[in-house]
Amino acid sequence: RAAGTAVLLAAFLAQMAAPAGAQVAVIRGKLQDQAGNPMAGYPIILENSDSAAKGYSGNIGFTSETGDFAVAVDQPGQYDAILPNVPAGVLTQFEVRPETLQSGAVAMGQDIGTIKLSAPPPFR
Repeated sequence: RAAGTAVLLAAFLAQMAAPAGAQVAVIRGKLQDQAGNPMAGYPIILENSDSAAKGYSGNIGFTSETGDFAVAVDQPGQYDAILPNVPAGVLTQFEVRPETLQSGAVAMGQDIGTIKLSAPPPFR
């Protein structure tokens, strides 16, 4: 329960860091190792393919004790979920549609599901 609260708090703080009137969506997921165990404390980078081509960096979050993560994004488009220091570090790809972005205190969420590593996890 505490880990879930930490993920929600992280998502809330990410939204509050956005400029007033900005539209955001909170992307949620879970990271597991090969055996299905949660991977705690790992960075997750969500990179918009269009923005990356223009030299912008991705949005970053960290996994909780239960492997859950929540990262706010502010642009629609195709995204890569990246785990740094992993060969071919793209874990999954997904799309954020314009209607998913919302203004206000509580942004709409999008769940990209559980990401299970196919190789041993890297060092953090």
